[in-house]
Amino acid sequence: MNQELHDIWGQQRSNDAQRREAEERMRNSPMLTQEKIDQLVDEFDRETSGETACHSAIYCSCAEFIERTEKPGVFIWLTEYLGFSFVAWEIKRHTKNSYNHVMIQPEPSVLCSQDWTFRKTDPEKYLNGKYRVKLVRVPATPSQGGIISAVASVLMDIAPRYDWMGIIGFLFNRQKWIQFRSRYYCSEAVLSILDKAGMWIHDTALSPGDIDRMVEREKWEVIAIFDPNNNKEK
Repeated sequence: MNQELHDIWGQQRSNDAQRREAEERMRNSPMLTQEKIDQLVDEFDRETSGETACHSAIYCSCAEFIERTEKPGVFIWLTEYLGFSFVAWEIKRHTKNSYNHVMIQPEPSVLCSQDWTFRKTDPEKYLNGKYRVKLVRVPATPSQGGIISAVASVLMDIAPRYDWMGIIGFLFNRQKWIQFRSRYYCSEAVLSILDKAGMWIHDTALSPGDIDRMVEREKWEVIAIFDPNNNKEK
């Protein structure tokens, strides 16, 4: 149950929203008394008290977010669509995470996304108030960064199509077997690029939510979060 609390925390929502959802889930468990629920929430608050200040500090305005993307290095963008989309909703529901899309920025001003094809996309599309965006620095060496940039460039030339069959595989927890081998969905494209640079040694058939949890687990540096619903944006 503590892991469930931390999964909710990883979605970067307000403390009140996190606590309300966690307590609601725990109340539905016949194994937990109110006293035990209060104890678990108190333990969670103590464990995350230091994280609150860290997460708060990286929230920034749109202009600040763009400025941080212009720094040297390789970044990944995790995005949550704040409107309604059945596909986005189903990805978030199935992966138990708020992020439904991920992209890679191999160098400044080059943001690559696996949409219907793998292509360079306009960052402004994701900073228009319809998305919450997390910017993460990939701990790549200069040589790895060069490989990542080269592989991304080749993929943009090839322009592989979107692996919609892989999404079906995800829904049935058979993503390793139900997919098009020559196509990618968003997280698979990002992880395949990192794999070519020796940055990823595990499974590439993961979701945006899995990548978000990996960022937390491996302590990759979160550079910025742009949230149009956050008070700091108003």
